[in-house]
Amino acid sequence: MKRYLVSLITLLLVLTLLTGCWSRREIENLGFATIVAIDKVEGSAEEIELSVQFAITAALSGGEQGGDGGGGSEAPVWTVSTRGKSLACAIQEMRSFVGKFPFWAHTRVIIIGEELARSGIGPAMDYFIRNRHFRHSTYVMVSEGPARDLLEVSPKLSLLPAELLAELNRMTRETSDSVSRTLLELMQSLVEEQTSELLLPLLAAHKTPVTDEASPSPEKEETAKAETESLQFIGLSVFQDDKMIATLSPTESQGVLWLRGESNRGNVVVEVPGRGLIVQRQVYGRRILRITETDGKPQAKIIIFQDGDLVEHNIDQLELSPAAIEELDSLLSAHIKAVAEDALRKIQTELKTDVIGIGERIYRLYPRLYNSLSWQEYFPTMPIEVEVKASFRRTGELLQSPLSTKYSQR
Repeated sequence: MKRYLVSLITLLLVLTLLTGCWSRREIENLGFATIVAIDKVEGSAEEIELSVQFAITAALSGGEQGGDGGGGSEAPVWTVSTRGKSLACAIQEMRSFVGKFPFWAHTRVIIIGEELARSGIGPAMDYFIRNRHFRHSTYVMVSEGPARDLLEVSPKLSLLPAELLAELNRMTRETSDSVSRTLLELMQSLVEEQTSELLLPLLAAHKTPVTDEASPSPEKEETAKAETESLQFIGLSVFQDDKMIATLSPTESQGVLWLRGESNRGNVVVEVPGRGLIVQRQVYGRRILRITETDGKPQAKIIIFQDGDLVEHNIDQLELSPAAIEELDSLLSAHIKAVAEDALRKIQTELKTDVIGIGERIYRLYPRLYNSLSWQEYFPTMPIEVEVKASFRRTGELLQSPLSTKYSQR
């Protein structure tokens, strides 16, 4: 009998733990936020504008397609905006008219407006970093101009704009003219003391003229003026602490990524003086950063290893002999070195910002030496050598242009 009572009491105690989820929310009460955009309110030093793009789940389940290419309907999203002195206040205001609880676990992208980025993103990003509902894999980027304007773009080949932006972030690994940054990587850059300065992709609207050949003749001229919009990365935004100080073009961005060891894919166009162009598709890239100490001062040497395939050239009578390929390797190395040194010159002498990670390496290898320096003052004049070892790995199916022999016989 005593054993029975003990078992019964134990069972009752266990049942008290099965109380359900105290923070549960029914799915019909949730609004699925896919993109969040934040801007600084013009003329206000405190207020920020929050724009959120919600997925219209009824339209998604009905199989409607986004853009004109999917039957003429727009993307199944609803974009709303509100203002507040903080993100928490703006979200609370948004809940008062949205009618659903914003659900952040499906947020794919956070876009920071350019003006807000230049004034400092630390206070605005505090909410995202603290909130447990935002995934650390959420992509973060800076817009050219107001972030809210980019939410008006309706992509043609993606059901949701968030899907397009997620794909563009993945595409940066194939082009190496920008970077992909997540909320976790942003948090690490803002929190860690000795680390390279923050780099975020720079996003802008892309407009392409469209001509409808099937249009009646009187309307053709008006149709030709129409434009369809998409989104694209146009380089990098450079930060110092939490403030954006400059932007880099795609070419400058590629040079920085070579210096950082983050360039692994993409096309490299090499000019052969007086003859034409050679295009290489990069398939491998690596960086070695060596730090030495001379007279109590650190020096750096960056060695860039890169190779890839010959995918195109327009040079007539080019026989890809071992000697010719060796010459092309030299031209390729010289081209990469020039691009990398131009990027280094800009970030070192113009921007005076260490986005390469040299200071972090010195701190880890020689902490006393690093602490004896005023790094922000020393970096712009620090001796940094760049060496490039690049080569063409394969030449494709042909050793020469398919028309070279035909044209030479004329």
